[in-house]
Amino acid sequence: MSFSGSSFVISFDLLFFCSGDILTGSTFVVFGLFQLCDELEIPIFYNSRKHSYSSSGLKKQVVDNQNTPPLSGKTVKDNEVYTIVDNTELDALTVSTTTLHPSQETSGHSHPGIEEVYTFLSGTGVMQIDEEEFPAEKGKTFTIPDGSFHKVYNNSSDEDLLFICVFNKRRNH
Repeated sequence: MSFSGSSFVISFDLLFFCSGDILTGSTFVVFGLFQLCDELEIPIFYNSRKHSYSSSGLKKQVVDNQNTPPLSGKTVKDNEVYTIVDNTELDALTVSTTTLHPSQETSGHSHPGIEEVYTFLSGTGVMQIDEEEFPAEKGKTFTIPDGSFHKVYNNSSDEDLLFICVFNKRRNH
């Protein structure tokens, strides 16, 4: 089975077609990249029963999500390495988003008297805490103890690494 602009790994029975603006099918396992009717490539994974998605509706959701920042606030750094936005609503707690650009790394640092929590929203990289390194990807959360050295590496050559950092105090670095 082949579709123009599509690649699939399929198991079990599959009925999958694009008709007008509706993508429908019945799948057990589908992996791959499907080029939707309106030419937007979106990676998909289905592991369930019947599906019925509007390709234009899905495209709008993807575009809206990409254009909506996870946090509003003040941009404190914006350069070739990263963009950092800190919240402005809280006084004793900083909630910050960092977009670390491809093949870049943060400046490693530590803060006496400050604990931090990092949660990764998209992309892939490495979180270093003191001498240990951990895979960093969507959904992973790391706690940084008071005074511990920490650094983030974006090991992708073409995708930003997006994460939220929360710490108790205002930025001094």
